[in-house]
Amino acid sequence: MTKLLDLAIAELRKLPPAEQDETAEMLLWSIETRAGPLSLDNETLTAIEEGLAQARRGEFASDAEIEALWKRRDG
Repeated sequence: MTKLLDLAIAELRKLPPAEQDETAEMLLWSIETRAGPLSLDNETLTAIEEGLAQARRGEFASDAEIEALWKRRDG
C-alpha cells in the first residue's frame, strides 16, 4: 500500500461511519469503472432510453415536482 493511500485511510477513519461508507462507495465505484463500461439489464436500458427521449422532447420535471421529490427523500 502506498503512503498516500495509508494517509487517506487514516483520515477516513476519523469520519463518522456514514461518511466512511459514502467514501468507500465512491472508491469502489472508481475502481469498478476502470474495468470498462457497466453491463446494464434491459429494464435499466429501457428506462435510460425513455429518459433520453423525454429530454429530447423537452419533457423535464417541474420545480414543484423536484421539490416534492426532495421532501419525500428527506422525510
